Amino acid sequence: MAVWVVSLIAVLFFLRILFRMLWSRTISLHVSRIKEDPNEKQARAFLKGIRSVWFVPNKPGLWIELKEAYFVILNGSEIDYETKLGIYQLLSKKRVYGLRKPYKRLHSKMMNEPSA
Repeated sequence: MAVWVVSLIAVLFFLRILFRMLWSRTISLHVSRIKEDPNEKQARAFLKGIRSVWFVPNKPGLWIELKEAYFVILNGSEIDYETKLGIYQLLSKKRVYGLRKPYKRLHSKMMNEPSA
């Protein structure tokens, strides 16, 4: 009986390590893609990919990568406000701290038009 319990604990521990490695790799992959080319398509893929991660492993490097990716997205002019807000909400749920909430910017066309 004891051997069976020890074997089960060992298998569960191995699965935990495997999932943490998989999630770490998923996060790093999506962060590197968004840093290379921050556009709407990549931002939506980032949102979908990070949503598939159940929790962020407790590694300071991953938290920093997620925060850097968020600020790349936040400052990206090609990315819609709704996508930025969705990523902000998702990362807040994943307990990534130190993020600024996105705000709607006036479009440059509107600013260049003369006012009545």
